[in-house]
Amino acid sequence: MNTPYDQSNLINEFQRRFPLLDKIDGLFGKDVSRERIPWFFGFILAAAENPSPGACCFVFDKDTRTTALVSVLAALMRFKRKFPDFVKLYARTKFSPGDRVKVAPKGFVYEYDGLWEEFPGKFRLKVLDKEERRSFPLDDVLRLEPTSRMLPKGRLNSDLGDFEISPLGRLLNLRSCGNNSLVQNGVLVHMQRTEFSRFADSTILAPADCSAEFPELLSFFSWGFIESDGTLKPNDIYQVEGEPMVAVTGTPEYLAAACSKAVPATKTVFLDGARRIAASPQAFDEIIERQKAVILASPDESDYIEQIAARGCDVWQMLPSEILVGENSACARTRGSFVGATVRAAHIRLNHKVSIVDCHDQTLQQAAECLRNVLEATKGDGEDISETDRIVRKLFGVLLDRSECCFGVGDETESILAEAKKDFLQSKEWLEREVADGIYKAMDILEQAVEDDRCGQNKSETLLDILSERTEQWLVATRTERTARRLCQDISEFFASPPVLSVPEIALDHEYCGIIIPGWPNRWNFSRLKNYTVAPEILVLACPFEKDMVLTHGRHGERRARLNYIGTEERSSILGIESRFLPVPRRDKEEEIKEPSSKDRGDMFPVLNFEEKIRRRTHLQYLVPADGKETRQARMVQFYGECYALLTDGVELPVLNDLIYGNDTGKAKLLSKMSYELSTGDFVLFRAEGDKEFIRLIAEHSLGEAKYERFRNTAELWKRALHDLGDGPEEILLKLKKYGFKKKLSTIAQWLRYPDLIAPRDYDDIDIIVEASEDNELSSRKNEVKDAIYKIRSAHISAGNALTRLIHDELEKGHLKDVGGRPVLHDFIYGQVWIVQVELVKTELHEYDAGQVNRLLWAHDSEI
Repeated sequence: MNTPYDQSNLINEFQRRFPLLDKIDGLFGKDVSRERIPWFFGFILAAAENPSPGACCFVFDKDTRTTALVSVLAALMRFKRKFPDFVKLYARTKFSPGDRVKVAPKGFVYEYDGLWEEFPGKFRLKVLDKEERRSFPLDDVLRLEPTSRMLPKGRLNSDLGDFEISPLGRLLNLRSCGNNSLVQNGVLVHMQRTEFSRFADSTILAPADCSAEFPELLSFFSWGFIESDGTLKPNDIYQVEGEPMVAVTGTPEYLAAACSKAVPATKTVFLDGARRIAASPQAFDEIIERQKAVILASPDESDYIEQIAARGCDVWQMLPSEILVGENSACARTRGSFVGATVRAAHIRLNHKVSIVDCHDQTLQQAAECLRNVLEATKGDGEDISETDRIVRKLFGVLLDRSECCFGVGDETESILAEAKKDFLQSKEWLEREVADGIYKAMDILEQAVEDDRCGQNKSETLLDILSERTEQWLVATRTERTARRLCQDISEFFASPPVLSVPEIALDHEYCGIIIPGWPNRWNFSRLKNYTVAPEILVLACPFEKDMVLTHGRHGERRARLNYIGTEERSSILGIESRFLPVPRRDKEEEIKEPSSKDRGDMFPVLNFEEKIRRRTHLQYLVPADGKETRQARMVQFYGECYALLTDGVELPVLNDLIYGNDTGKAKLLSKMSYELSTGDFVLFRAEGDKEFIRLIAEHSLGEAKYERFRNTAELWKRALHDLGDGPEEILLKLKKYGFKKKLSTIAQWLRYPDLIAPRDYDDIDIIVEASEDNELSSRKNEVKDAIYKIRSAHISAGNALTRLIHDELEKGHLKDVGGRPVLHDFIYGQVWIVQVELVKTELHEYDAGQVNRLLWAHDSEI
């Protein structure tokens, strides 16, 4: 394979500087074999060892575990290099006479009695609470570790066991017995602690020449966390001395505090992704001012990469040939391991191409031109979402649906068009004449397109022809689940098992021969699909307006790639490797996309800019509906992967952290959190369809929907009586206090605010409400109400247990191994669910459309 590098010279340099890369194998996923660590890690490690403060960002197809692995490799190499110094310092400073110490390998506890003056080559240990002492060679000082334990108490004749080389010692070829108290930290990592724990629990690093089983990193590798003031704490609560080799935090400000406390240029900082740190520019500046920072970012983080580049970070867009250094065969790695997935992605990128298949449709083209003209006429509107934006967004969604669903659209798309028409009729008197005429014309054309079965015929025939010609596995990828379902239904009349998925549903652990996109999927879905790197070829079936957007998108990507391209001297400076080892790289083969004409660029920039504008502010479309719809107070919670939810404070959601990260999944439990209790890194479960919580759905299934509804209605009779007590929490509280109510005003406010609340926690509160309200029906049915509350709560507890068992089963089968960093759709027996990871929780509450709260929403799925 031709590459831009002289591989032998470069690999020899990596071997010289990082010999462990050639001496350690790894097990980087379930159901995979041990494999060599790819040589491309040498680029990252070299940049990390460059002592000058500052930042470098490597952009490639990474996994969160990639950041964890490179941080562990850097820490191991540092530990091996500094081990002799650590031992000397440990022997001189770590122990004082009277300290309790644990002796490896059997863990007996003694009192340290200091050096034996008569025999300088020995030290002594004293039996706890006795005057008996034992002596040891000074070399055995590494067997000692300070401890707060009292047991097991050592005796004079205790068998301490032979000096055993620990797994860490065997891995690094050191005489180490696993004593972590001599460790001094040199590596900090920005990622969620739970993510790092999960990596350490599932990853094995072993000597390349060791064929026997080797333990997971979690059992012997010293790691810890960073507190709010920058203090480093070991994850092992019994480690009272020493620092963790790697200290982890998901909070940029904590990381900045740790960098500020440390001596300049003594820490290497690895950051997992550009998104979170770009949102904390002050913390980023503090980090790179004192320490060396290396960011590992994915190609789909381009906007955030630009932000950190503007703050002085060097950006290295890694070429496929750099990832493939030392890789001998395209089949040598599999997507089952996270390092293999990166290598496979590089192979795909090396030969990746996007092809456009022209599928002209006059009706859709006319609608697109009308909408483009409307956007041109409204260019320069303020940042507030206008009525024009609302209408145009819906109409663009209908246009894209009709183009994608080339056999015909479903009821949902027709409903979106009807909503747009309704919005237009309510707003047209405030719109400028040119804008109103353009919208009216676009609606008229789209109505024709929706009703005319011949619309899209060219594209549907082309799609069927392509599918019939491709005997290999090709995938049809759509913009939304809505259009995927419709298209799958239509294609099933011609093919038994139509391979149709929406872009968010595509699994990253499977590769395809190619992907067919039946229409413009929107700009972020198109970027995401290209960055999934699961197929070497993408065919876009495009009307002229869609072709223009594909071409313009390609031009943007090429321009961004040129901005991130750095030459030999810059690379040499970043890596600290002489330029003679880095021959001038040539550009790898890139997808060939025709440069759009000036007319094309002028036509389509408004459309792409409009998509981006909507993407940034999608949640605002639900703010205080103008048509008098019911509203609810909610906060926005953003999840990784372009989705979010508007959650009321009263909603309680299933949180899967303990199940996903728990070391013993048999004992792990499903947790529940109120929306305001959610924090970054939490894994939350949402139903794929419908507005009922999943646990309620299971509870209804177990009781029967009719019985559940009857119990629920009975259980909530207390609410009517509560509202009748007064016009607000203060008035209600005053009345309840007369009857012995002792809770605070906030409790009353919560009862009134949360319509989904089943009942107060204490049955005594219901007795007080009955007495204070003098509600005859509630008084006569009080025991029935309490019984209904008990049955509903019991059903919810049983439902939670059933869901826990389901998730346990799926985890054991390995079906949820890709959870984290992107939404995962899974099919349980009660229906499909999305598992998403919290990225950001907004603190402020706003009034939102009540019909859109407490459900998973997508930045690209509502209309555009």
